[in-house]
Amino acid sequence: MQEDVPKQNDDALLTCIALITNLFGQPIHLSALKSGFALDEQGRIPPEAIPELVRRHHMMAAWSRHLPSSMPNYALPAVVPFID
Repeated sequence: MQEDVPKQNDDALLTCIALITNLFGQPIHLSALKSGFALDEQGRIPPEAIPELVRRHHMMAAWSRHLPSSMPNYALPAVVPFID
């Protein structure tokens, strides 16, 4: 039986952001992170909304197309989504 309803924590990118908040010692629950954001058809935060989402929680994010090896250490930790 296939469920059409997305699981509450089925957003891998949002889960990574929550883990980073925990790593920084300021854990933020998944529901608090996505509060106020429209979800896509899969029940996830759209990638274009991620920079605004993290800014609301006193972090920084930007999408870029660089090799991970070219990232300076001061920019870490970084979340790197895999794209087909």
